[in-house]
Amino acid sequence: AGVPKNREAAVKETLHAASLSAVGLGGAENLNRYFEKAGEPRYTPVLVRDTGEYLLKKQRYTDAASLYAAYRKRHPQSELSPEFQTLAIEAYKAGGFSDQVLLAKEEYAREFAPDSPYWATRKPSTEMLATTRGHYDDIARHYQALAQRTPETEASSRQQSFLTAADWYQRTLKLFPTDERTPQINVLYADALLDGGKPQQAAAEYTKAAYDYPNNARAPEAAFAAVQVYQRMARDAGSAQRDAALRQSVEASLQLADKMPEHAQRNAVLTQSAEDLLTIGDDQKA
Repeated sequence: AGVPKNREAAVKETLHAASLSAVGLGGAENLNRYFEKAGEPRYTPVLVRDTGEYLLKKQRYTDAASLYAAYRKRHPQSELSPEFQTLAIEAYKAGGFSDQVLLAKEEYAREFAPDSPYWATRKPSTEMLATTRGHYDDIARHYQALAQRTPETEASSRQQSFLTAADWYQRTLKLFPTDERTPQINVLYADALLDGGKPQQAAAEYTKAAYDYPNNARAPEAAFAAVQVYQRMARDAGSAQRDAALRQSVEASLQLADKMPEHAQRNAVLTQSAEDLLTIGDDQKA
């Protein structure tokens, strides 16, 4: 923007020649090594952008993405680093490299999370937070969908994908607690925990989703899910753990009945609770 009008054409031609030279060096890492030896010009971001655009026109999508990512890695604290990581993501998207898109989003989500060192001396913009938040959603849903597509015969891989999704949902809840989608994310977190083989934690998260958020449209569903999880735990448990699981189911059922008197399953869970109390010998409460 600061180039005089009568020099714009010459500067553009020179910049393009520099971009071709950068391409000729053979890749982003070689360009960084050149800068280490020869010094880095102040217009490097402009050079990287121009070189990346040239590579994209030549459909060298991974080379362009690597170039953008290399700038971020060389300048991790630069104000432009998030922008260049976004350019890397877009380059992979343009080339149809879905696995690399995911990995680049994971890098972005970790490097520029609201609690990351990157923000120690600056404050994230609303736009930046929205971008990061969107990547968290995309990553968690990817792993949950991957788990659902994995055959049940591959139980270990399936479970691990569910737990990876749960981990990203948990990070979302921690880093974006006031987001309007938080109740929905909490239910998805509980779903992923349950499918990942963590029923006790899942039941606790269903309970949180049911009662800790005002005006949660999925609260009745979550409340009943907590009861169902404890029931399943009781069925799967040995005799020593069965009674404890049944008591948790009773407590969850009474909580549902007390706080959601219009719940469609209220009478059913109360009846089941009475039967469970008889099973564990608490006749009076039954």
